[in-house]
Amino acid sequence: RDLTIKNVLSYGLVTSTVPGVSGNCFVENCMFQNTDNYDTDLSSVTVHHPEAVAILNNRNDCVYSNIEIVNFQTAVRHTAPNAVFTNLHAWLRDPFYWDNSVVFDCFSPDITLNGCEADTMRKLLKSHNTGFFATVMNCKAYNNTDIVSDKMAARSMPVVVEKYDDADSHVVVTGGSFWFET
Repeated sequence: RDLTIKNVLSYGLVTSTVPGVSGNCFVENCMFQNTDNYDTDLSSVTVHHPEAVAILNNRNDCVYSNIEIVNFQTAVRHTAPNAVFTNLHAWLRDPFYWDNSVVFDCFSPDITLNGCEADTMRKLLKSHNTGFFATVMNCKAYNNTDIVSDKMAARSMPVVVEKYDDADSHVVVTGGSFWFET
């Protein structure tokens, strides 16, 4: 709890070195921040890390609350069942990451999002597996046209779910505000 992790090259937080193990994990009041082209203390060359992931949730039954993630193309990679994310705010200040950005990149079922935001992230939730189940409550997804141009933002508004092929996915959405891609 109460951590700030900056300039991540691969993973800011990996919940377990043994994927899929049982046991609870609690993470709260943390910030993950990569540099961006708006930082004034950088040299003229900006280094991007599109493969970096802020949180790799590969432990069962984890709870995350009050998390801020800045400038990660993938904010959370979810690879173990039963994760709950409350008040996670992922946002981009660097348009380099926007086209392929996703807040929750899910390779495992059963995820709950409560009060989460996708601020200028291309997708809020993406599922790669069959039998995916998500509960999405009071979340928001939007594009900041100060970061991406009106033309880019109009091309693709943030989506709630992108499913993998014809995989059966079940998502319950309650409250919040989203734009759906057609």
